[in-house]
Amino acid sequence: MSATTNEDAELAQLCLETRNDPLKWVRLMFPWGLSGTELVHHNGPDTWQSEFLEMLGDMIQAEPFDGRKPTRPRQVAVASGHGVGKSAISAMLILYILATRQDAIGMVTANTSVQLNTKTWAEVSKWRRLCAIGHWFSYSNSRGNMNMNYPARKDKWRVDAIPFDPRNTEAFAGLHAAHSSPFYIFDEASAIPDKIWEVADGGKTDGEPFHFAFGNPTQPVGMFRELFDMEGWVTYHVDARKSGITNKDHLDAMVRKYGEDSDTVRVRVKGEFPLQGNDTVNAADDVREAKAR
Repeated sequence: MSATTNEDAELAQLCLETRNDPLKWVRLMFPWGLSGTELVHHNGPDTWQSEFLEMLGDMIQAEPFDGRKPTRPRQVAVASGHGVGKSAISAMLILYILATRQDAIGMVTANTSVQLNTKTWAEVSKWRRLCAIGHWFSYSNSRGNMNMNYPARKDKWRVDAIPFDPRNTEAFAGLHAAHSSPFYIFDEASAIPDKIWEVADGGKTDGEPFHFAFGNPTQPVGMFRELFDMEGWVTYHVDARKSGITNKDHLDAMVRKYGEDSDTVRVRVKGEFPLQGNDTVNAADDVREAKAR
């Protein structure tokens, strides 16, 4: 065996051992704190990212997948302030799932094709380059062909980045991997139409399905908001002031300018949904409480 083959065999063993521990996998597979890399000033994922990955590991370990009996979907929604690293965690999750689950198949989308191409999918390229197993997968960012796959099984072991089109929701249907993990990642999920969510639900009926939704909570209504009151979803709020990568001076200035309880600060800083939309008369929370009564 060549040195490269030996190294890959060791990495494959590590991926097997950390299959149900995404935080440990992320800590092992990236060059945290290594001089000469983009992560030289980072000792690991951000605090909230570590908490998220630990929480995900607890979900997986509570119901391990045996390769036959389907598990309940592992569904997590994260609402955050700006600049906390949502696209980065999306990239880490994609690499983790592909590396630890043979024949995993996934789809990634975002609120706009520009966001998907220049932010979400660009982060996948960056983190693949930094990842110890990144060379296992072929990456493409060409127009109409944004995907990452394992070349020897490129039709079965892959993830595709697909701009959503309300006129072609069926592009998100048929995502099945009965003996592995079908997965969806929605970036900037507040603006993704409800119909896309409905179609995606059909791809979570077998295997070990994952669905992650990340976004700034810009809308007081819509499917992304409803997830935070929906059974089957674990939800998480990230205050940008608690992230290690955000500009605290700018965030504090926003609080002074708009007020701690303003919708601007709720959405852009605290990662909380606005009390009232720009085109509404009654606050969404008031309407929900009235309907409950």
